[in-house]
Amino acid sequence: MAGFIPEEKLSEIKNASNLVDIVSEVVLLKRAGKDYWGLCPFHSEKTASFKVDPEKQIFFCFGCRTGGNVFTFVMKQENISFAEAVKTLAGRCGVEIPEKGLSKAQQREMGEKQSLVETNRFGMDFFRNMLASHSSGKNAREYLGSRQLQEKTINEFHIGYAPGGWDHLVGYLTSKKVPLKSAVQSGLVIAKQGGRGYYDRFRERIMFPIFNISEQVIGFGGRVMDDTLPKYINSPETEVFNKRSSLYGLNRAKKACRTNDSVFIVEGYFDVLSMHQAGIEHTVATLGTGLTQEHIRILKGFCRRFFLVYDSDEAGIKATERIVGALVKENVEARVVPLPGESDPDSFLLEKSPEEFMLLVSKSLGVMNFLLESAIRKYGLSAEGKIRIVTDLEAPLSSIDDSVKRGIYIREIAERIDLDEPSLLEKIRKAQERRGDGSIIQTKHQESTSDAFPIMEKTELRLEKKLVAMMLQFPVIIPQIKEKHLVEHFTDPMLQSIARLVFDYRGDPDGIVSEIIMCVGDKHMESVIAQLAVGDDAWDEKGGLKLIAQFQRRLFRQQKKPLINQIKAAEASNDPDLLEKLLKEKQAQSRNKEFSSF
Repeated sequence: MAGFIPEEKLSEIKNASNLVDIVSEVVLLKRAGKDYWGLCPFHSEKTASFKVDPEKQIFFCFGCRTGGNVFTFVMKQENISFAEAVKTLAGRCGVEIPEKGLSKAQQREMGEKQSLVETNRFGMDFFRNMLASHSSGKNAREYLGSRQLQEKTINEFHIGYAPGGWDHLVGYLTSKKVPLKSAVQSGLVIAKQGGRGYYDRFRERIMFPIFNISEQVIGFGGRVMDDTLPKYINSPETEVFNKRSSLYGLNRAKKACRTNDSVFIVEGYFDVLSMHQAGIEHTVATLGTGLTQEHIRILKGFCRRFFLVYDSDEAGIKATERIVGALVKENVEARVVPLPGESDPDSFLLEKSPEEFMLLVSKSLGVMNFLLESAIRKYGLSAEGKIRIVTDLEAPLSSIDDSVKRGIYIREIAERIDLDEPSLLEKIRKAQERRGDGSIIQTKHQESTSDAFPIMEKTELRLEKKLVAMMLQFPVIIPQIKEKHLVEHFTDPMLQSIARLVFDYRGDPDGIVSEIIMCVGDKHMESVIAQLAVGDDAWDEKGGLKLIAQFQRRLFRQQKKPLINQIKAAEASNDPDLLEKLLKEKQAQSRNKEFSSF
């Protein structure tokens, strides 16, 4: 798994990286005893089943059966390779990785993404310089001033300006010896047809750099300063930029989200800037995709309460309708902040105070209540109006897979509009049947969970599992297991492989689990090791020797069965010589039982 990265470097990075700190950046962890627990960032769940063991420096989710060490977590969380995870963590803790220590494939993979990030950083520097000190940025500076953006906000968010013309950025990148191939891959420049050169993608636009939570520039948004269409252009999706899992401003908002246990989700760059400038720093924006389930899971790692601050128009209502199912599924408390008229957060805060905005927040409605009240205002409560209300709410209600929550919402809606509850329930049930995906989603998830770590039913497998778990949790017992050659008799190849890795380990016993995971190179085996290691069994020498004896007794019974059958056959065939030989073997086998020490 480690390729050609020196083992001592991997250990240095691992020892310098605190798994609790790294997981805490994306998961709200709460201490319980010596361990930390939180909602798993890798699947939907209502109760915390994601455990981090600070002593062993491993994590395991008892829901989706995913586990491993700090490298595993970063790989899965950021969807990157092992080599990239190593480089990311090395950068965090100031450990240098020699390039010659990487394979060519690792260097290429790491190089491509690193090149994109570095190219974007050059692009950001160029745009900022154009805005701050170039004559062409004068109009842009005046425009930002008219939007009442303060210099502090402009600098904190690294806002810039893309000048008019076709190749200003191309020329700048060339002067900095940035490969234009990388600039094309990042989306900053576009190759001309026929390979006759390159031109700038962004021209005469205010530029908003988009950062990931590691403060890397992964993309850009560009806005015109007049009524030209399109008003906004975003970077195309790349190896480092995915709009469905990226949020504008999260790098600056994450601390405030934790502090306030809440997040305001808006729709535009200027909305984020105005909210932060008003002191409401726990604010992020989606990037033209609407709120996705990926966004919800990311934000859920920082806070539990979501406030949707969308435009109070038909488009805003439709956007809310689309995400009801995902919000309910992810079990977050979501409310909608209704803004007056055609206001958005930016325009509201240009005219009103932050206190007046927070007063609106105090009047916010739950997502389903917001949709219901919006529909009532639109259609009224006549017979025809009620029909239209039910039609509008059919899609968001049928998107809720949890039957209990769906039933509660249906009851409340039926009472509010004075409608027969069974009739509404039946209508939503039929809508779900037409969707045909509610129960299927759950079934698929259950199958994938089962496949990730098959349940071991047989007694010998349970004992093998316990022995390996004991070796990982109580390394003092390892010499006893090794001396008795128990692992040679394991029936499960994976458990046998894990046990042999434990035998081969020569380092500090406290680091045994994380170090072994680093040597595995198989995601399934990593999860198995993590699951076995996170158990809370209170092992001591007496309990360990008792388990060893139990395994030996079972092994003896298994070995004795064929011999007993042979003795019976010898008796049946009246063969005294063979019978005598077999009985001697049985006596020798009994004498060799090593139970005297228990």
